[in-house]
Amino acid sequence: MLDITNYKIAFQINDNNDNSDGQNQDQNQEMYKAVCPECKNDIEVKPLSEEDYFECPVCGITLIAKDVNEEEKTIENPEIAEVEK
Repeated sequence: MLDITNYKIAFQINDNNDNSDGQNQDQNQEMYKAVCPECKNDIEVKPLSEEDYFECPVCGITLIAKDVNEEEKTIENPEIAEVEK
């Protein structure tokens, strides 16, 4: 009797490597580092420009990118965004 489990595993491995360079496109994009002023956690976000809004993945607060350093891939002073209630 043929064991198809091994074939299924082999197919999944090959399916994950279908990109020509063997890497996921999201992994190719460098992340920017910042420190959330609310929860003080180190976070990583996709590249941003000055005044772009982003969310802290730890505490969920909305922040504004300030002092973006493209050479060091950092956001030095993110500010908490004020929202209307």
